[in-house]
Amino acid sequence: MPLRVALLAGRCLGFAGWLADARHRRLAHHNLRQAFPDQSPAWMRRVVRRLYAHLGTIAMEFLWIPRMTQEYFDTHFEVIGLDALMDACGRGQGVLLVASHLGNWELQGAVLSRLGVPLIAVAKRHSNPLVDAWVRERRVRFSAPTLYRHESRQLLPELIGSGKAIALVADQDAGGRGIFVRFFGRPASTNVGPAYLALSTGAPLFASRMTRQRDGRHRLEIIGPIALPSNSAGGEKSAMLLALTQQWSDILEGWVREDPEQWFWVHNRWKTQPRAEPTQSPGPPS
Repeated sequence: MPLRVALLAGRCLGFAGWLADARHRRLAHHNLRQAFPDQSPAWMRRVVRRLYAHLGTIAMEFLWIPRMTQEYFDTHFEVIGLDALMDACGRGQGVLLVASHLGNWELQGAVLSRLGVPLIAVAKRHSNPLVDAWVRERRVRFSAPTLYRHESRQLLPELIGSGKAIALVADQDAGGRGIFVRFFGRPASTNVGPAYLALSTGAPLFASRMTRQRDGRHRLEIIGPIALPSNSAGGEKSAMLLALTQQWSDILEGWVREDPEQWFWVHNRWKTQPRAEPTQSPGPPS
């Protein structure tokens, strides 16, 4: 079907999901209340409805990628900050590109690959093996080669050394494997992988977002390289990992505040919380 019809169908699909998916709808409202306590309930309802419409259009655009011609990419995408990324890739040392579930993250890989970035994506395996195989096949054909997280641990340093651009999506709850940084004023367990690889390999770290504009076009923005924390004061690697992960999280928070209806609020981002320190019971009165 024509893209306009497909996007309309996607919005209708998203609206149906908004009506039927009460559990994730409640989770999105809960997350928004925590992140934007000063906003009204009406504002939050509007953001959640638009989020579901946005997710429906992402699904349709992902299906439509094989039909996106070079002319379509030239006219429907604005790219900011590509030169710095390509310059870093051209030096042959490899780069790290930390991304998020903001805007259309699936299109981001397709656009970067079309622009000549030697991209390899690190992704989480889908729980449904049939869906997983289908999505991975399409990513390989139309976007970028994909490694699963468990496959990437030993391969990433070698790939970075060969000059590849490694894209890591690092904005979801990392459970007990993550480190806690502040995100919208709350502790959030965050994947330390991008910061660890940047500090251990010396690869420059970039951040990117692909957001939908009011006219329907997309804007891909790349910022970086992000300045690495200095090890002159203290020199502890754990403190440097924390500082760099916090820096990336602050960038993401600023982007989400600009386009709240395009971030993945249906994920329980703050599921893992720090353990409460045990309190000492008071001794007997003196």
